[in-house]
Amino acid sequence: MDQKEQGFDIEDEEVFFEHNNSSPEDEEFDTIVSALEEILQDDGFQALLNSFYQDNCDKFEESKENKLEYTVVFDSYTAVVEKALEDRLSAKISGFTMEKLERIVLSKKDELSGEIFDLLCSLGDFMEFKDTMVAHKNAKAPTSRSSSEKVRSNAGAGGLDLSIAGTKATAKPSSGKGGGGLDLSISGKKV
Repeated sequence: MDQKEQGFDIEDEEVFFEHNNSSPEDEEFDTIVSALEEILQDDGFQALLNSFYQDNCDKFEESKENKLEYTVVFDSYTAVVEKALEDRLSAKISGFTMEKLERIVLSKKDELSGEIFDLLCSLGDFMEFKDTMVAHKNAKAPTSRSSSEKVRSNAGAGGLDLSIAGTKATAKPSSGKGGGGLDLSISGKKV
């Protein structure tokens, strides 16, 4: 007896069959990853991260040496981001705790990639965090020079005075024989 004779017309019917082999842990992982993806795309969360990076990236240098100050900034970053994630994830997922996140991430770390992986790594890996801070420092557009780097010039009395980073340079018409030259002095010393 074929399917037609049994009253089944497969060509006319769509058959939906879903086999769910996922464990409660897999479902919890998927829920958390989905919520993390939403949070990472949230403008408010991105503003929080960018503000922290911009406020602190100038303290970092691209060197093998790590200053004590870096640890203080790293601890602050970890606290700020963990608190923000916990607040946002708790609002999205009933019964959420950071301990659950840590447990699940450790058990499924091979399944994480992209921005989520980078963010979570930056919370527990100082060198990843430092690399992020240095990258933000390098990407920072030079909007203006600091007050010690500003160039000041005064043209007057037939000469030019420049002050760069606290060093004063003066160029004036030469008072020596033959004229037409310039007397140049840097920080009061004639050059």
